[in-house]
Amino acid sequence: MATTLKTDYCGNMIYEDGKLSKILTDEGYISFKGNAPVYHYYLRDHLGSIRVVIDDNGSVEQVNHYYPFGGLFGESTGGGTQPYKYNGKELDRMHGLDWYDYGARHSDAVLGRWMCMDPLAEKYYDVTPYGYCGNDPVNRFDPDGMDWVEDNNGNVTWRADVNTRNHGSAIKKGETYRGRYYERVKNWNNSKYQGMVLETYHTYSKMSYSPAKDVYVDVGGKMRNYKIGDVSIKLIATFKNGKTRVLGLYNAVAGGFGNGAPENGNYTISTYQDRSPKGWYNKGMNRDGVGFSYNLNPLFDTGRTDLRIHPDGNNEGTLGCIGLLGNAKKLIDFKDTLNRMLKVNKTIFTNIHIYNNPNNNGKNGTKIPNVNE
Repeated sequence: MATTLKTDYCGNMIYEDGKLSKILTDEGYISFKGNAPVYHYYLRDHLGSIRVVIDDNGSVEQVNHYYPFGGLFGESTGGGTQPYKYNGKELDRMHGLDWYDYGARHSDAVLGRWMCMDPLAEKYYDVTPYGYCGNDPVNRFDPDGMDWVEDNNGNVTWRADVNTRNHGSAIKKGETYRGRYYERVKNWNNSKYQGMVLETYHTYSKMSYSPAKDVYVDVGGKMRNYKIGDVSIKLIATFKNGKTRVLGLYNAVAGGFGNGAPENGNYTISTYQDRSPKGWYNKGMNRDGVGFSYNLNPLFDTGRTDLRIHPDGNNEGTLGCIGLLGNAKKLIDFKDTLNRMLKVNKTIFTNIHIYNNPNNNGKNGTKIPNVNE
């Protein structure tokens, strides 16, 4: 009696007969031995074709050699190990079909042709609508005939009428072309998840997401003179899928008055305060109509108090704080991003490292007086 295998594709996860079989990643895939994950990695050529599959010990599991249009020959090991091959596409061998699944269309490697017309055939009337890459598959590849587009409401869709060749004329006013692969960090508030996530729009037309695991801030730069330093602030998040992303990069000054720049070392950031005229107003913490502050808490002994990060108002420089530069748009972006990070961790680990900083955690032997900054 013949048996039927049911395969379901849920984002980057593949289920066979209702059981999780594989998880696709950008570097390969994960299979399961019992409940234990087994990692497999792809070695690709210039066309994205998978030439070799190795396990996490570096042992070869599969080797693929291709004819120009993707036909297989000399598949020396592990032919059935995994089905993703030419251009990284799945080879559907069910019932002897042997077609590559490109998402929008299927390709027959024996004929070297698509099995349905190019939906943009009228724009390329000099090329057969069934021809693959203008009959030049050695130098060119068509990943799917579809790409990601973001509309003016922030919604991202996989569009059959948009690709690398025509996106300049195909997208509408207010839309943004995002290409074949796209990532962005968003805050979700839905039934799936509430909080910061990394959205990944894959080349195989599926979207996956990974929640934020941790956040931190890096403040680095160099002293302009013994009082004031020029620094950049990186807001950084790590996600449960192991990826790290810089959420924003901002220019600032460190110190300038009083005891100068804050000492090098480890801090935490906490406690947002509205410093605009509608809140706990402080003129020196307002710039271009935007006012706010965050507490900067040293994780070491220091004589300083009331250290903060805030917009740099009035004259350039602060009493030992970090003063943000930029226009209203940049300052609001910093505030919104840091507030999102504070929803991941109520206190955010921060490291300050300013080259030639004379207040280097007291290491210069100078005792910093106890002043209220």
